[in-house]
Amino acid sequence: MLQELSKGYDRQLIKSLRIYYGTHMSTEEATLYPAMGEQESDVLLLVKEEHNRIRGLLVNLGTGEAEFPSKLAVLAEVMREHLEREEQALLPKAQQILDQGTVESLSYQFSEINRRKRESVL
Repeated sequence: MLQELSKGYDRQLIKSLRIYYGTHMSTEEATLYPAMGEQESDVLLLVKEEHNRIRGLLVNLGTGEAEFPSKLAVLAEVMREHLEREEQALLPKAQQILDQGTVESLSYQFSEINRRKRESVL
């Protein structure tokens, strides 16, 4: 998706990406990560580091129109790898250590926060 959008520099696109991914990351950090509590694993530490890297890439995305397509391609690849790691390692770990009620509550909170933020962007 991001690579399809990389054909031209677009300030609104950059703003939308920052809001969307920023919301996604801050929601995880406010809900899932604290729920995992003392169970911090290597994968949780890694995805936290990736969030910091992604934030830096999002900030950098708005600098230099000429480099926009390549910066967006880097962001797309980092996001793909990050989401894959979350889906294949972090979320299964969370399901192992959290009870079903907590998982369902976190899923609902996450969906609601993301829905409200997406509506505010559109």
